[in-house]
Amino acid sequence: MTTANRYLTSWENYWSTLSGTPGEIFWDADPVHAAQQDLGLFQGYADPQLPLLDLGCRNGTQTRFLADHFPKVIGTEISPAAVEIAQTKKWCSQCLVPCA
Repeated sequence: MTTANRYLTSWENYWSTLSGTPGEIFWDADPVHAAQQDLGLFQGYADPQLPLLDLGCRNGTQTRFLADHFPKVIGTEISPAAVEIAQTKKWCSQCLVPCA
């Protein structure tokens, strides 16, 4: 088994046990306590002509927050189960791909 396959299997096993209920994912912090804390560190370096990539976006909470601050945001996630949960959330027009 490759490293990528181990990561996929591990995260898929985790995410497939969840329903997406708010508060169910213990590290799914409100963006004010997560992405907002780092926004000032990198916002000035981002090219507004290019989409911002959120690598490992999980259920998309931080991706949706970032879409309020950048013209286009793309979330990516290795776990199909996490993508399914993310796709149940409301997405804004700035998000090109809802965490897929």
